[in-house]
Amino acid sequence: DCYFIDEKYYVKEDYLYCQDSYRYAKWELEMSGFEQGNMEVHLNCNLLGKHLASELIINHLIWLKLNEKGYPIIHGSCVSKDGQAYLFAGQGAAGKSTIALNLLERGFKLLGDHFVILNNGYVMSFPLALHIMGFNIVPSIKDNMSLKHKVFFYLNELLYNLTGRGTATKINMKDIFPSLLENKAKLHSIFLLLPKEKFKAERIGREDLISHLVMNQRLESLPSFTKYMTEYSYLFPQSNMATYWEHYEENLRRALSSEIEIYKLEVPRRYDAKTLNEIVQIVGAL
Repeated sequence: DCYFIDEKYYVKEDYLYCQDSYRYAKWELEMSGFEQGNMEVHLNCNLLGKHLASELIINHLIWLKLNEKGYPIIHGSCVSKDGQAYLFAGQGAAGKSTIALNLLERGFKLLGDHFVILNNGYVMSFPLALHIMGFNIVPSIKDNMSLKHKVFFYLNELLYNLTGRGTATKINMKDIFPSLLENKAKLHSIFLLLPKEKFKAERIGREDLISHLVMNQRLESLPSFTKYMTEYSYLFPQSNMATYWEHYEENLRRALSSEIEIYKLEVPRRYDAKTLNEIVQIVGAL
């Protein structure tokens, strides 16, 4: 009783099934309940697909449900001090994790280094795991990694070279720095990171920030899952799936009060001590 679309997708209301792949990763996906009620997902993957499943599919389904409940996900890192949260948002390799991990060594606590949740003026962690790759690891993290973590770190670096997908080593902070974790903090300021040639900082408005955050999250949505959303939305244009981005933008406006301070930071593609010190000085002045 399903519609068969593009000779690949079986779709009916609140239901989607397909067989799909991404390079060497392959999977079979069946999901229902993503429009209302409890979502149920059946996922059958090959070995590489199991390793990439959270990045390719599961995270996107979690974002979908959180957005439905009014909790927008932000692609960014976030640290806190004295109950105040400082959020750094931007595209991949913009320096979000590098900034957060360096601020940990300066007395801050970590809410997240890859994604965080916004709601009602607060930032919440999602999840409590470091997203470690070769370009953002700092000495204090590497020194405290167990042998198991180091093995996974080097295996993931090899996998990245094979697939081109950033499958970072996930390390629970409780295993390394249990005293540096924070679950929730009041949002004080947001720094939008834009890769440029030279460092520059300036204040921007809330609507400008929201436009960047929406586009940033769109870029973070992988082509495979975006295709699922598009195929389903074609048949059901008024569904939650079809209006996901409109609701996401509305949720951002509700979550971002007019009291927070917003900065655009133009940062060089390769960070040095001078750039990090300038960012630390701005955060410290706030």
